[in-house]
Amino acid sequence: MPSPWFNQCKIKAFALLWLLLSLLLLSDLCPVQGQRSTGGRNVLRRNYTGKKPVVIQHRSQDAVNYYDHENGAKIIKSSHFELDYTLGRKITFFCMAQGNPRPTITWFKDGAELYQHRFFQCAL
Repeated sequence: MPSPWFNQCKIKAFALLWLLLSLLLLSDLCPVQGQRSTGGRNVLRRNYTGKKPVVIQHRSQDAVNYYDHENGAKIIKSSHFELDYTLGRKITFFCMAQGNPRPTITWFKDGAELYQHRFFQCAL
């Protein structure tokens, strides 16, 4: 005669299996709309041509105050600002700014400057 512990394990395993299958079936019934990426070559080409003014949407008021300061350097051309990226994909950043004194452009990732990375290339 099987022990009651064995029967309880079978019931719990069955309940877990039933829960997983029901979640899979429900996920097939719910339509999910795909989203197109806003990054890529089109963003770089659109901003790099210089024919249109650069419009940067900032996520915080601090960013607006920093970038839109009347005596600050002006960003003339740019490629990417505050976008989401796919892990493992190659990305290129481009930024051209003008001001007096000549502005310095520094890229950061996780609080560290990117010049510390072995694959980073910088051209002035």
